[in-house]
Amino acid sequence: MLVLLVSCKKEDIGITVSYTVKRLNGSSNYSISYKKAGGVDELVGPVNQINWNSGILENFEAGELASITLNTNGPKEDYLLRIISNGKIIAEQEIYSVNLIQKLEVKVY
Repeated sequence: MLVLLVSCKKEDIGITVSYTVKRLNGSSNYSISYKKAGGVDELVGPVNQINWNSGILENFEAGELASITLNTNGPKEDYLLRIISNGKIIAEQEIYSVNLIQKLEVKVY
């Protein structure tokens, strides 16, 4: 009789972060810049979605800065920015009548 024991080790993905943008009104394009693990900047745009999501970004370290910057060039519109870490909202900002650049940032733990 052969008995085979298999052990699976869960891969350590560090702290996870995701970013969301919700356009509360209007229809103008916008662009987004956000930080990935290790401080790498990612630029997305133009975006014309009501709800945008970065997806789950892995390997952030405790104390690392997570940030998202919204850049609009159209008429003044309202937005909701969120930073989510390990499935929980850790920073949120409603922006009213924005035109130009707004930034939201927080350290993750």
